Amino acid sequence: MTTPQKRPFDFQVVYQIPGEEPLRDVLLTEDLPLELRVTNALLQENEAILLNTLTEVSPEQFHFLLECRAGLLAPANTTTPDGNWKLLRVEESGHDTTQIFLAWTQATKRLEAGEMLTVPLKGLFMAPEVARPTLPLLLSWPELTPATASSTGPLSVEPFIPGEGSDYELEAYLILQKKIWGGKARIPLRLDSVGTHRVLNVNNQPNTLVFRITNNSPPGSGGENITFHYNASKPTENSFLQLRLPVGTVAQRPYALGTSDQLKDITRALPGFKAETGSLSPDGTMMIFQLTPTASLVLKPGEHRDLTVSNLVTGHPSGLSELELTYHQVPGFRDGKLTCPVEKAPLVFGRDAKGGSVGIGDNSSDARLAIRGGPLRLEGAEVQSKESMVFRSDEDKTGDSNVARFFVKDASTPLLTLDVNAKVSLRTGTAAHGYQHTEGTVTVGTYVKNGSAPVGGSIGTSSAHPLHFFTDNSSPRMTLTTEGRLGIGTQSPGAPLDVQGNVFIQNNGRLGIGTENPGAALDVHGTVQVKDRKPFELIRLTSTDSQTWIVTTYSASEWHLAVCGFRAEFAPGKQGIYRLQTEVNTDGFWTIASRGVSGYRSFTCYVLCIRRELSVGFSD
Repeated sequence: MTTPQKRPFDFQVVYQIPGEEPLRDVLLTEDLPLELRVTNALLQENEAILLNTLTEVSPEQFHFLLECRAGLLAPANTTTPDGNWKLLRVEESGHDTTQIFLAWTQATKRLEAGEMLTVPLKGLFMAPEVARPTLPLLLSWPELTPATASSTGPLSVEPFIPGEGSDYELEAYLILQKKIWGGKARIPLRLDSVGTHRVLNVNNQPNTLVFRITNNSPPGSGGENITFHYNASKPTENSFLQLRLPVGTVAQRPYALGTSDQLKDITRALPGFKAETGSLSPDGTMMIFQLTPTASLVLKPGEHRDLTVSNLVTGHPSGLSELELTYHQVPGFRDGKLTCPVEKAPLVFGRDAKGGSVGIGDNSSDARLAIRGGPLRLEGAEVQSKESMVFRSDEDKTGDSNVARFFVKDASTPLLTLDVNAKVSLRTGTAAHGYQHTEGTVTVGTYVKNGSAPVGGSIGTSSAHPLHFFTDNSSPRMTLTTEGRLGIGTQSPGAPLDVQGNVFIQNNGRLGIGTENPGAALDVHGTVQVKDRKPFELIRLTSTDSQTWIVTTYSASEWHLAVCGFRAEFAPGKQGIYRLQTEVNTDGFWTIASRGVSGYRSFTCYVLCIRRELSVGFSD
């Protein structure tokens, strides 16, 4: 029975690209660094393999040979960046193959069982035009010899365990999958919201959001630059971004950011990029806005650009939505997308200078807390302030005449109103109390009644206490007791009207005003006025230019006029005045008119004017 040959090596081709998952046993169509990993597979025998030193590499002197059919590998300068190895690439026309010889040039390398050795390679990649999906790679090596002091072969084994026939395999196949390199799948970009990520979804309020696009490789870390490519002569090769916003109706897509009509007119601004008109995706679920660089732009590690989205209006239900930013044709990277949550809510937080503000139904106020529309309901709550509380109305100077209005339940008429003139109005039903002031026992307030007697307004106490009137923050000047007695100058009136001062009604019925000793039934020491005017006035009126009447400034509704006498001037030989009389003209003013007059030049009369309040019963 023939003893099976032992396979001394396992091979693997690996691309270790920063930020990416390792690519194994593939061969890219782009020149990227790769590793050939060689592992001592003699685990069962626990044999070590020695790579003895070679000073040069040639088809006769090598440790490993990589061979494939000619034309599968792209023409390139294949090298190994590692100084431990020497490499020779040969296009072998006799066998129609491409051969790559590798030689270890350092001190003898002992490779224990299971230990791996890495050979870095550059300039080894598959020709893009090759149609086949795989590349069969034949790997071979010289015969392994026993390790002795006089070993001269490139490879030797220790300990050498002999068997029947050839003890070790001398070649192996590795099938590599062809892979078109579209760039790294992981781009060091991130998308974050600057400030709030909420949009107001009530009152058709326009919203502004700011998103930061950052090369998140730390500054100074040696991370990659991200280049947004631009070439005016080859626009189809330019890099570009797409801002994608989910759209739909409230009924069909309540989780969308808004309707297409609401979002089609948003404003986009990204420094270094030109914003193009938006368009609806073919399936109608996304509003897409393309952003193209105006020149090649490099985003170094740690650098960023801010994308500002303004005039965003939505009425969709509260909840999370998602904004997408896709990137395309960025050199060295595959196309991909970044996402950032956007929350629709009736409450938003301010940004920039308004970063400490909160808005409910409003996102434009400078106030720390702004509420627009709808009631603010507090239940079992208490409003407290460390210092004095300030209430200010009409802050926007709209000219509203009301400072505050108070309603009860679903009433449309305010119960209490305070206007800009400091007028307080209280609206109640008829036969109802209004304002009340009490310290717990004594209560003073107002009362109105209409429809039945007594009709009118009242001020008084609703508790069993007298009503006092005072001025200048002094003691009461007048008191109305619970028995109905009115005291002037006294808080304890002894009669229905008790006036203590220089106005007396004496037992003889005489009333003195301004005197304590009236000499008549009414004795007034001082000036008497009726509605701020004298009760009687005697006036003199003169006509001119043969005028037969004189119009006065006295209203018939306030005054009664009586002619006391007159004098006329006639032309020679003319008839005299028959009479003068008072009349009321169409404007309601008294007129002095002459009757039976012929040929006079002018007349003068004397008229007594009496206030209507004192002329009750007089005939006009």
